[in-house]
Amino acid sequence: MRFDSKEVSHYNVRTVTTDPIVLSDLLAELALRQLPCGGWAALASSSQPAIEPTCYSALALGSAPVGDVARAQDFLLHTQNPNGSWSVFPGDDQEGGWITSLAVIALRDPVPAIPARLEGSVGS
Repeated sequence: MRFDSKEVSHYNVRTVTTDPIVLSDLLAELALRQLPCGGWAALASSSQPAIEPTCYSALALGSAPVGDVARAQDFLLHTQNPNGSWSVFPGDDQEGGWITSLAVIALRDPVPAIPARLEGSVGS
């Protein structure tokens, strides 16, 4: 990553550049960290998938030609609780929690059935 100095008002602020080469390297690294189950772990040293890093990774890779976003989407769909929610770790809390909103955002555009479910037109 490269940092540039940028004059903002009276402050000298360090900013991260959005150089395409750097971005593609970061996306490739993110794709390499995907677990065999399709999810991502919260820590690089962990092999336990978690919903939050999986959602953020799927969102980051969604428009990039790297990684297996379909496998991430499949992981998210298969870890959904019977009541429609998600828990932070698969199988952790059958009542779900705040992470449900992030999972819906991560799945909304790439999975065609999700918008229909939200509108209530599937299975009606």
